[in-house]
Amino acid sequence: KRGLPPQIFDGGDFVRRMGLSYKTNHPGHKPTYHIEERDVVRYFKDLTKVLYKDKNGTPPSINVVLFLAGDEKFSESNEDRLKDYTRFFGGKFRIIRGLDGIKAASSSKDTKN
Repeated sequence: KRGLPPQIFDGGDFVRRMGLSYKTNHPGHKPTYHIEERDVVRYFKDLTKVLYKDKNGTPPSINVVLFLAGDEKFSESNEDRLKDYTRFFGGKFRIIRGLDGIKAASSSKDTKN
């Protein structure tokens, strides 16, 4: 209606607040897929070959900066995966924890803009 402020609806809340109802049943949850790591690696090797190497280009390096809350848990196995991912693409990674970590990183002597 005119003169009313805009509203933000979150998911199914929209249907309820508008007084609408579903005529079909929920389809259920999507199945999850497990893809082996070696298949993912093979896919990216093939992709970089087609997009870059076959065209005499240089594949890009991918760097990751992961921001975590100061007390957020991040397992060693996840850190190893992150290392593997960035190494595969010839990049680097850095984990920054909490506001103090952000402040320290922004004032670091090694920072290059």
